[in-house]
Amino acid sequence: SDLVVQRSGYLQRLLPRKTPRDADWRNLVPAGLYVASDQFFEALVPGHTADMIHDVIPDLLKRSIPIAIYDTPEYIKDTGSPNRHAAAEEDLRQDRVHAVHLSVRRPAVFFDCDGVLNEDVGGHGIIHPDQVKLIARAGQAVR
Repeated sequence: SDLVVQRSGYLQRLLPRKTPRDADWRNLVPAGLYVASDQFFEALVPGHTADMIHDVIPDLLKRSIPIAIYDTPEYIKDTGSPNRHAAAEEDLRQDRVHAVHLSVRRPAVFFDCDGVLNEDVGGHGIIHPDQVKLIARAGQAVR
């Protein structure tokens, strides 16, 4: 399944896995880690088994109950089957879990489109790399 999220960070639509896509949506999926409020639990039917993706989230959306999304690059993996659990254990052994922790610095590229890091050339903006002229000490600011 894919999530369609509003700019405000709230879930707009849930696209089940085999649903044809009507647009080129960003790849954002539910990872199986949830924090729920009383309002969430009040929407559940006692004694009734429900699937989060197929039953619960669509019902909450129909009721206009807001669902906030936390988009993280950190490691979250569904370990609900023996194979997935083994894969997560291997990820731990290979240090993949730590590698994506937010405390680990990653390479980054900064693009400036409004003259904050480099001189604003106006017109159609920078077309060629030789047009880039950094503002004094801009490189030190993004180290």
